[in-house]
Amino acid sequence: MAERLKNYLPRLPIRLWLEGLYPNGPLMAPCRRYGWQYLMVLPDTCLPSGWEAVTARRPRLAKNRKQPPWQGRQPRLGGVNHLTYRYGNEPHTLPVPVVGCAETGREVDPDSGELITKQSRHVWISSHPLQQDNVHERGNLGARRRGGIELSIQIENCHGYHYEHRFSQNWQALKGLHYLLRLAHLFNALAQGTRRVAQQGRTLGVPAFLRVVRETCANRWLRHAWIQQLLATPFPLRLE
Repeated sequence: MAERLKNYLPRLPIRLWLEGLYPNGPLMAPCRRYGWQYLMVLPDTCLPSGWEAVTARRPRLAKNRKQPPWQGRQPRLGGVNHLTYRYGNEPHTLPVPVVGCAETGREVDPDSGELITKQSRHVWISSHPLQQDNVHERGNLGARRRGGIELSIQIENCHGYHYEHRFSQNWQALKGLHYLLRLAHLFNALAQGTRRVAQQGRTLGVPAFLRVVRETCANRWLRHAWIQQLLATPFPLRLE
């Protein structure tokens, strides 16, 4: 798939946010060859040589450490560069920068309902070296975004959309299903969170409102000049 994407979109900048199944040499090597960025979850059971190197260099984490607050928590972010990962029968080597995060936050205990202090740790492999000025961007603003994407997919799999694992012999039909489900999720989120859309849905009824949206997207009354004018004008979006 990576080779096909590179052939179809040779100049497209790509950044991959990958879970703990993917930190391995055969995947990282083509990404580096194509100039793609990536951030991968590093589980405790993966890349033991990498974990040994991180543990050995832990005192040097303070050099690249930054501690901006994040969603009510106090993370301690640090990066380790110049690690070498070896893989394959004929040993290949790759540089493996690693960004780690140990954080403390307060959460509600589901059993007692009281606030408790909870500590957690996250470690990611980075495609690019880590410095004082980019460890927050690559850790909090980059690697953590994967959780939001995963939550969105989980909603579509398990909360009424029945996305799950769909198969089809017709590639166009499969793409159409994907786009329709994503649009359905988007419209539902807007309808639930935006007062104006919710009011239109109550006034017209859900089927009639969706018909208006479809006709708006399919017909020609959306003029290019009008859209450009709207994009250039600040507008409020109130979510409740």
